[in-house]
Amino acid sequence: KFNFRVDDDEESISSAPSFDDPSVSVPDVNQSREAKKHEYPMKVENSPPAITGETVITMGDVVIKKMCFSPILYAAQSDQDDQGPSKFAEQVNQTDLATGEYEGGFKLWECGMDLTEYLDEIGKEDSYFHGKVVAELGCGHAIPSLYCLLRGSAEIAFQDYNYEVLEQLTSPAIEENMQTLTGKLPNVELFSGDWSLLPGVMEGDKYDIILSSDTLYCPANHTHFLNLIQHLLKPNGIAFVYDRMM
Repeated sequence: KFNFRVDDDEESISSAPSFDDPSVSVPDVNQSREAKKHEYPMKVENSPPAITGETVITMGDVVIKKMCFSPILYAAQSDQDDQGPSKFAEQVNQTDLATGEYEGGFKLWECGMDLTEYLDEIGKEDSYFHGKVVAELGCGHAIPSLYCLLRGSAEIAFQDYNYEVLEQLTSPAIEENMQTLTGKLPNVELFSGDWSLLPGVMEGDKYDIILSSDTLYCPANHTHFLNLIQHLLKPNGIAFVYDRMM
């Protein structure tokens, strides 16, 4: 039973990705994205983000603003000089994910909602998250980490495989939710790239809380995922990983 409410949203919540799903492309093990740190807020150079509006997710007494992303608009904006949409924009418009190229960050996946509901159950008092340093791996819409942001976390790192997701979706969502805060604003860091390469750009032994959901669909990445968590987490930190049973 869900204890949250999503208002006026045309986007459905998708079940966890699987390679058995025909909308999921077969992985290319030879491809990976370079790990990078990005300035916040990220700015789109040639056109505004492909956002058609926003809706709200009510989680207990926390109201999270969720951006409504349009793959069709994104493909149209990437069509430059009448050459057609970019390959990446076509993938976003045609498939849920293509491992090694597009990892599904524009979709709203169900385990992210489940994880946020759990966070609300264990941390209804702001003190649980207040002042904490948090990272979300594979963030996409970043609903769990936005919840922590609104609960008073001091610093949050948002990581997604694709910088395009951070640029078009995550960064605008952070900005919108920041506007509801008063007092000292949390520090925000943005990272993109392959998990196996991120230890070189993300500081180790730093995070009190690590969040991740709907990220374990590719067994080949499990070791990299675990190694990254071990690198990032403080000795007394905790990782919340939500996914369906493999």
